[in-house]
Amino acid sequence: MEKIEGYIQINGEDLVVGAGNDIIVEKDAQGYITRAKGPIVPTTTSAGYAKGCIFIKTNDSGNGIYFNSGSHLSCLFDQILPGSSEVGNTYYVDGNRTDEYIAIGTIDSPFKTIKACLDVINARSAALWDSQDHFDTAKYVVKVAEGTYSDNLTINSPKYLRIEMEGVVISGNITINQEQLGISSYYGKVELVGGRGNRPEKGQCGRVSGNIIFAKTAYDSLAYDAFIGIEIAGDVLYGAEAGKGHGTWVLYLENTSFSNTAKSITTNFAAGGHCVLIESFGFNEIKSTLTGVIDLYDCNNTSFRNINITPANGCKIRNCSFSGTVSIVAAKTLELDLTSMKAMYDRTPTLTGMVITPLDDFATIQVPLTSANILAMHGTPVTIVPAVTGKTIVIDEITLKMVTTATQYANGGAVEIRYTDGSGAKVTADIAAAIITAGAGTSYTINKAIVTSLVGVVSSPIVITNADAAFITGTGAGTLYIKYHLI
Repeated sequence: MEKIEGYIQINGEDLVVGAGNDIIVEKDAQGYITRAKGPIVPTTTSAGYAKGCIFIKTNDSGNGIYFNSGSHLSCLFDQILPGSSEVGNTYYVDGNRTDEYIAIGTIDSPFKTIKACLDVINARSAALWDSQDHFDTAKYVVKVAEGTYSDNLTINSPKYLRIEMEGVVISGNITINQEQLGISSYYGKVELVGGRGNRPEKGQCGRVSGNIIFAKTAYDSLAYDAFIGIEIAGDVLYGAEAGKGHGTWVLYLENTSFSNTAKSITTNFAAGGHCVLIESFGFNEIKSTLTGVIDLYDCNNTSFRNINITPANGCKIRNCSFSGTVSIVAAKTLELDLTSMKAMYDRTPTLTGMVITPLDDFATIQVPLTSANILAMHGTPVTIVPAVTGKTIVIDEITLKMVTTATQYANGGAVEIRYTDGSGAKVTADIAAAIITAGAGTSYTINKAIVTSLVGVVSSPIVITNADAAFITGTGAGTLYIKYHLI
């Protein structure tokens, strides 16, 4: 590229370039300027600028980007307004570029930081806040090249913003402001999208190691935000501090990990009807602690750790697991499939006020039977299927896979599967004590439902015990494979 300051020569004649000592960054094959920058926008008296030339205004006024819709003989530079088609609403960022060029966000002249790109998008969006029709055009896609970007970022109320960040690490904090702006039907959405596949050699996920703050100062508008193929290692805050959060937020998760057990997803809401609705699909893990006004609104295939929430609407959970404390306290409905119900009840949850509703009537579950369970279940029956309020559990089949060791069990008696507790009605035939006290090896014992007439017990768990005497000394363990339904 040739750089010339102040003037160019066309057909042997020196022509003034703008009025502000412009720096010409690029010319075409005819010698006309295609890119330039300077403190003053060229006027119609300036020649030599190619039609379509991009001019970057370098002082602090204006949005800094202009487009020549005139000719090379008489330029006419228009400010590139939000929604203008000359540059379009797709931007590129590449922090690996070290060469000198005018960064305008195109694929060949990308911004070098995400912050520089967002500054332009924020300005463009703000100029469209005057009406719903204008604001509906504030939709942007940002394609970020692989690498680490350390700036703190601010996103200000776009209609839609998608940041494609496969292999990208954002190490700074992100503040996402999604005000309603007084527009009657404003709904904003921000998406961070990394790699979707499960083969990292074919594409990495994106990562945010800083904190993410969602903010609105007023209005109960609904804001949508999505993390797809993203690892989040920082805190996620709705409202920067206590009493500062407002509105209703949908948090959509797909193949996403909140990987840091020391962090949390927290609501700092002001008093009133504010809440976060989590929707999760694909496979997700939330190792961070959930706390505040959060609904597990439609959660699927998600691994949860610590939960301490007060839902505003209710919860629906399918095929999920739980590894920490579970506290869901509100007078709302908690809908669970039977797999999630068993996993949650294994954590001895606090579900004060919640109305438990099963999402399905049939289930096949696996329940570990540890050595400690076997040694203690004479006096302490082990719950293997939790009670469902208002429903009767009907066992269709139970298979015990027993792995015994050289340290055999002794004593004991027949293993029984009953309603309620050790004195409840039997729901299957017994499992012989000899299965438990056998020498080292693996056995499979299949028990169908009891063949005699049985009166079902409503709202009762199913337990495993042995009534005759406790087993002693052994170290083997088992797994129960249970098929059952509810009526």
